[in-house]
Amino acid sequence: AFVYYNGAQVICKETKIEINESIPTNVTTEILDYCLKYDPQIELTMEVKDEWFSLRELDYISSMNTQSNPIVKPLKELKQYDATKILLTGNNHNSGLFEKFEGRVNILITDNNKLVQIMPLLASKEMAITKLCELYNVELDSVIVFGDDHNDVGLFKMAGYSIAMGNAIRELKEIADEITVNNDENGVAVSLERFCG
Repeated sequence: AFVYYNGAQVICKETKIEINESIPTNVTTEILDYCLKYDPQIELTMEVKDEWFSLRELDYISSMNTQSNPIVKPLKELKQYDATKILLTGNNHNSGLFEKFEGRVNILITDNNKLVQIMPLLASKEMAITKLCELYNVELDSVIVFGDDHNDVGLFKMAGYSIAMGNAIRELKEIADEITVNNDENGVAVSLERFCG
């Protein structure tokens, strides 16, 4: 099984199970309008299941080391989607966003305060793992998780064993059962090889 978009999408090909959480169209529209009113030039992108959209051309291949750039769509079209995730990139955070949409969406700031992730209210990595454990009749105590940023804190608190990457934020390292080497040094593989022998 694979968990994507901080838990908003879960896909298990073997059992053909797919779970999708999304931000309703009306809330998506409100968020887009609010962000664009606050900053008309904001770097805003939207993920809808496996597609990635933006309002204008953005070169994330070179600036963020991504495999591709988002597909440009007009605002009118973006407002018609139930968003899986809305992303605000750069130093464009507006604390008013939290107050305005509290209780309607999950908002996380990650990537050294350079990325605001707006997700469905019921989407989180820990919720997705809990659902998978229920489906497969697996105890949460037997789950090993890896993480490196703020969006992994809840996951670390619920899993049986948590491993922070060497490049993880301090708060995550403090609650981890173990710290492995950095992402760039294949920290997940290093730990899994030790567990799987």
